Amino acid sequence: MYLREIGRVTLLTAADERRLAQALGSGKHVEKLEKDI
Repeated sequence: MYLREIGRVTLLTAADERRLAQALGSGKHVEKLEKDI
């Protein structure tokens, strides 16, 4: 099932990958700030 469906999912573009990495990094930064408060 998984292997048949994997071809239907579009891959991330380089720009999408950078945007996702930045969002994850921002989220981790906010999480650390909240923990320190």
